[in-house]
Amino acid sequence: MDVGFNNPSLQKRPNTRYICARIDEIATTYNGGTPSKSEASFWNGIIPWVSPKDFIDIAINDSEDHITQKAIDDTRVRILPIGTVLVVYRSGILLHTLPVAMTKVKLAINQDIKALILDKRVLPEYFVFYFHVFGQRLLPIITKHSTTVQSINSEQFNALLVPTPPLSVQHDIITKMEKAWVSRRQKLEEADALLTSLDTYLLDRLGLISKENSYPHYFAARLGDAWNRSDPDFHSPKFKELRESIENSGHPVKSVQDICIKLRTGFAAGRENQAFDEIQGIPHIRPLNISAYGNLSFDGTKYIPKDSVDEKELIGNGEVLLNNTNSTIWVGKSTVFEDERPCCCSNHITRLTVDSSKVLPWYLALLFNAIRSTGYFGLLATNFVNQAGINTETLSALRIPIPDLGIQKEIVDELFHRRTEARRLHKEAEKEWATSKEWFEKRLLNDEE
Repeated sequence: MDVGFNNPSLQKRPNTRYICARIDEIATTYNGGTPSKSEASFWNGIIPWVSPKDFIDIAINDSEDHITQKAIDDTRVRILPIGTVLVVYRSGILLHTLPVAMTKVKLAINQDIKALILDKRVLPEYFVFYFHVFGQRLLPIITKHSTTVQSINSEQFNALLVPTPPLSVQHDIITKMEKAWVSRRQKLEEADALLTSLDTYLLDRLGLISKENSYPHYFAARLGDAWNRSDPDFHSPKFKELRESIENSGHPVKSVQDICIKLRTGFAAGRENQAFDEIQGIPHIRPLNISAYGNLSFDGTKYIPKDSVDEKELIGNGEVLLNNTNSTIWVGKSTVFEDERPCCCSNHITRLTVDSSKVLPWYLALLFNAIRSTGYFGLLATNFVNQAGINTETLSALRIPIPDLGIQKEIVDELFHRRTEARRLHKEAEKEWATSKEWFEKRLLNDEE
């Protein structure tokens, strides 16, 4: 439904019976900032300091980072009141999404966010839902396209005309939209729980220690301290608990190299080889394309020219792809390649061709993800600047439980059952939310009860 938001000039009034106002007429805007990282007394306090990564819901109650009162007193960073609307102004996410949320606690923000304190004509919850409904249509109008990182053009954003129904109508809209949002969130959380519990399911099924009890007990030596040894037992001598649970699981234990026909890494693609699309090029899969729970996404894929890829670099159907370089949390994140299109992968991914008479590809990928959740991969990895990596030799020597194929199939079937159910819940949630957004539009247009 076109309600008049596709006019680049912003001169056309949105197609609504309600009075419209420019954003700079109904809101006072404040900038965020970052206290000096070198001043320790500014950080690890109790005041939430919000950055774009904290926009995971329509309401913000807390943040990953926190600052102290001293940071507020000694810098230009200010505390914002409850009910402030926050808009992400600078982030790569603006390529496809306009994150908008409302504060539920007093907090501060970084420089990539704008704070809007609305006047009495507009309820903050209504304003937030308005942008969740129309945000994608507004992005092309208000986004700067000439910068390396996407950002919002303040002049165009401030000039946006927003319908301002009577407060009674805004309250009605908020009530219905909040109910729809909660229902959507519950379904998505249920879907995510089906997948996030896979690690614990697999560890319990194999009789291994659970991720909740394992990580604090571990100690690891750096791989660089022992150039002539590639076995994991040597590199993490205190990693006794998990090693013993593997050896005593009651299942045959083999090294990764014993169950694989081939292990190899992908290749780095120069920047000059990435300005291609899916018609001219071949997808170059990176760690970001592998989700935490084994799905392979082509969102944000880089493409490289077809004639620059040797046939041996093409990923084979059924190959296990393991994230070998990343933060210690994500090293070991794995999936199975199941796609008909020709693809290759970056040097941050290890490709494993398994011996199908010994192991199912999806079992191995699931096991790698479960082991990753215990912190094992991260502690076996060599530490680099801001990241960690596990090399082919260390991965090859890693000992893992390999039950019979019947048990492996049971575990893989459980994965597919959960993924099917999770996809059903995701589909239901998004369909219901789309219906609610359509209702919102009609309410603004027709004043329907």
